[in-house]
Amino acid sequence: MSDTDLSTGPPSRGDEPDPGAEDWLAEEGELDWADTAEHGAVGQAPGGPPPSGERAFRDELVRRRRLVALVALAVAILVIVIVAIVVAGGGGGNKAQPPPTVSTAPPPPPPPAQTTPATPAIKVTVPAGGTLKSGDTGAQVKNLQKALNQLGLDAGKADGDFGASTEAAVMQFQKQHNLAQDGVVGAKTAAAINSALAAQG
Repeated sequence: MSDTDLSTGPPSRGDEPDPGAEDWLAEEGELDWADTAEHGAVGQAPGGPPPSGERAFRDELVRRRRLVALVALAVAILVIVIVAIVVAGGGGGNKAQPPPTVSTAPPPPPPPAQTTPATPAIKVTVPAGGTLKSGDTGAQVKNLQKALNQLGLDAGKADGDFGASTEAAVMQFQKQHNLAQDGVVGAKTAAAINSALAAQG
């Protein structure tokens, strides 16, 4: 007797499923009612050939189970992603800010414009019947020095002392206005200085 004659069990057929293979979606110990090769169809003895449409039905059933499992897995992943986004974005202090309040009160009046006190006009005067010349002192010399400095001529510090710098400034003014350049301020030179100050405005 050959080894092939000693084999136990019926020869396997190519169109029958492997009875040892399990459906990966079935629970452990769960009876797969669609597995007709192992348990047989209604009205058929176990181990008999399955009806012609039953194998296609079982394959379709397995495909549907796998499709349902994939859809459930995708939905679970989507829910996890949405929950993560809500938790990360919702707890970060993005609270609605109340709208800013708009004041309807009239604006306060502008502060009063600061006015610069008017500088008192400088006026050069000479003593009655006299002149201002080098060596003279006093308030009239001080006014003369301020006037010459305001006109852009360097008369030195307005200290009321008619010195060399004041005399040089007087002579420069007289030259600019076609007056005798003697460095002495008489009535004519005093009037010309006062006119120049008025024109400066």
